[in-house]
Amino acid sequence: SFTNSVTNNGNGADSFDITFPVPGAAGNNFPIGTTFALYASDGVTTLLDTNGNGTPDSGPVAAGGTFNYVLKATLPAGATGGPFSVTTTATSKFDPTKTATAIDTLTTITNNTVDLTNNSARADSTFPAGGTAAAGNAATTGFGPGNASVIVTNLVTPSASAATTTAFRLYVNNTSAVTDSFDLSVPVALPTGWSVTFYNDGGAGTCATLAAALSNTGPLAAANNKLICAVVTVPSISSGNAPVGTSNISFRSQSPTTAASTDTIVDAVTVNQVYNVTLTPNGAQQTFPGGSVTYTHTLRNNGNGTENFTFPAGFLTDSQAASGWTSALYIDSNANGTLEVGTDTLVATGTPFSLAPNASATVFVRVFAPASATSTSPANLSTVNVTYNSGASTASVTDTTSVTDGLLLQKSQAAVACAAPGAITYSAAAIPAGPSTAPGRCIAYQIVASNSTAASTTQVVISDSIPANTLRNDGCGAPTATGGATVGGTSANGTGGTVTATLSPLAPGASFQLTFCVRINP
Repeated sequence: SFTNSVTNNGNGADSFDITFPVPGAAGNNFPIGTTFALYASDGVTTLLDTNGNGTPDSGPVAAGGTFNYVLKATLPAGATGGPFSVTTTATSKFDPTKTATAIDTLTTITNNTVDLTNNSARADSTFPAGGTAAAGNAATTGFGPGNASVIVTNLVTPSASAATTTAFRLYVNNTSAVTDSFDLSVPVALPTGWSVTFYNDGGAGTCATLAAALSNTGPLAAANNKLICAVVTVPSISSGNAPVGTSNISFRSQSPTTAASTDTIVDAVTVNQVYNVTLTPNGAQQTFPGGSVTYTHTLRNNGNGTENFTFPAGFLTDSQAASGWTSALYIDSNANGTLEVGTDTLVATGTPFSLAPNASATVFVRVFAPASATSTSPANLSTVNVTYNSGASTASVTDTTSVTDGLLLQKSQAAVACAAPGAITYSAAAIPAGPSTAPGRCIAYQIVASNSTAASTTQVVISDSIPANTLRNDGCGAPTATGGATVGGTSANGTGGTVTATLSPLAPGASFQLTFCVRINP
């Protein structure tokens, strides 16, 4: 800013137009890109055109009077050098042949400077303000410009489902000779899903508590500093963006008016490996003597690093092994969710297997009951133990299998017309909600009982309840039974209750069925 005076040496009131050439023209060698503005003596009020000729002027100045005005030059970012001069001219409105000039000169441009440091503010002979750290200790604090090596590394243990944060204590040191402010930014792209927010310290000077967020330091006097808390947010493990390893984080402070006034330091965040594996769910089924059942489980790596699993000796045990129970463990090799013996991997001691972070695999436990087992035999507990974390941790699952006397039940259903439905095709699959299962429609049920043993079974009774929100409906078929079974129960047409079918004996390998129909309440 330059303050100039215009004195009216005439013998009457006059006004004076104030003009100046553009940068690069004669009388103005300021850097191209410099902008100029004229203000009244307060340096705030814009100089106006009071005489209507399109040029800012002094307004009326009495004979012998003086008018002060301010010329402000705004330099382009990165401007250096000097000296630079601009000539301003005052021209009489009363007599345009009368002019006077003033030359305003900027002797030199000195760039502002800043030093961004970790944990300690600068305190040396050239920068007396701040903390007590020794000068030039760039290895631990980043003193001096252009530190490309990692200064501070923070350790983070990510959470399974929530983001985790870690704070770096940064000091913005204004090493300029004048007051300046500094923008705060992260000039290098962060890992996917990560973020950085800058905060004022909460008051203790440790960044243990935080105040308001900010993106600029605000005015910072020469040889002064400001503590900034740079909070890095690391996503949850479940997001897939918190892999184990170290990521560099660049922090930058830069004057918004002087692009050359900038400093960057590099810190780092090391994400610790989290070991978290689940094997679910526990299962319970029944089988018949000499039969087998298959349990389906999910082995999932909930950690943030690739997990290598081991199957130690005794990884699969049966509590009733002494009675002839056996089991086998398979890995679903083609990921189709169905056990395919001969295709899926049969696990043995030492079988190698690994899962990437957030990945899962289906495993099957096939349990075989001895032919000698009975319904009064103790249930067999098949337990699988999978070790991980270099053998330090174990995931387990237990399946409980008991033996029935050899009666097997299968229930299926079909959506049908409530009167004269014709041939009915039953299915064990659930009927999806829709028009066929709307209020007032009918459902037909079929229950098949089979004797899987090698001996006849007597007094076999199938019993089923009319479902809630329905009533028995004989319009689409009264209860019937096959194989000579007797239909009974407590229900009647249009009521609830039970429907039964009784048969004695039921021969080995034989079966019979019960069918009935219900209407969904309107």
